[in-house]
Amino acid sequence: MGTKCPDISKNVMLTYEGEDLVLYRAQCGCGHERCNHTLALACTDDMGVNLSVDAYMSLDDHLVLEKGRLAKLWFRIKCATKALFIGRISLEREFIFQDEKSIRAYIGALEQGMEKLKERQAA
Repeated sequence: MGTKCPDISKNVMLTYEGEDLVLYRAQCGCGHERCNHTLALACTDDMGVNLSVDAYMSLDDHLVLEKGRLAKLWFRIKCATKALFIGRISLEREFIFQDEKSIRAYIGALEQGMEKLKERQAA
């Protein structure tokens, strides 16, 4: 039997459990509803067990806010121009696990998902 995930409700929750796929959702410690990611553990015949992380984050121009309105406008124009002509933009933002309990819940979700997939592979 697999290990039980410790307190999976601390910003991490199981959202789907299928035959070859286990999905978890992690909420950022900042508390914004648009700042989360989905952790997918899958098992395939050709690749074995694999992990993917899909992030959904609200990215804003708060970093240039203190530089004034013109700097903020110029930042938006640059991002829109890159998206229009290149087809992509590169932005980054931190994802916060605010306390030890959140970190342990995330690690527990990874371990729980791995155990579930290993059990199914062995069967």
